[in-house]
Amino acid sequence: MALRKFYNEIKGLKVKEFPNHMKPMLSLNYVKKSVQRGMDNYHAKYIEHKLS
Repeated sequence: MALRKFYNEIKGLKVKEFPNHMKPMLSLNYVKKSVQRGMDNYHAKYIEHKLS
């Protein structure tokens, strides 16, 4: 799903626009937030669901 979303985002970009689109996604803060969001989603879906 994430790969499909990413592909659809870059599909319409021109070659010169691509680096400017990718730079924010390669920052350490963006990666940390993405991992944290994924862990939160996992916790909400699997851990909290089993506890209730």
